[in-house]
Amino acid sequence: MTVNDYLKNLSPPQLSEYVRIAKIVEDLVPESEVTITYDIPTWKYKGQYVLYFAAHKTHMSVYPASLDLLKELE
Repeated sequence: MTVNDYLKNLSPPQLSEYVRIAKIVEDLVPESEVTITYDIPTWKYKGQYVLYFAAHKTHMSVYPASLDLLKELE
């Protein structure tokens, strides 16, 4: 599965939220790359996981991959 495959399955509100989250990540970590890990979009920076995004039937989740990074971005 590719990121584009994943995005094709999102509802319009989910896609809108994904785009919003992606913009935040790209603004804060411009050299990050998005890939699929655990079947969900995942941003990586220099080989380290930064953030996961998952859309479910009734909710969406954002999972920070590093507590140190989360503290730094606060």
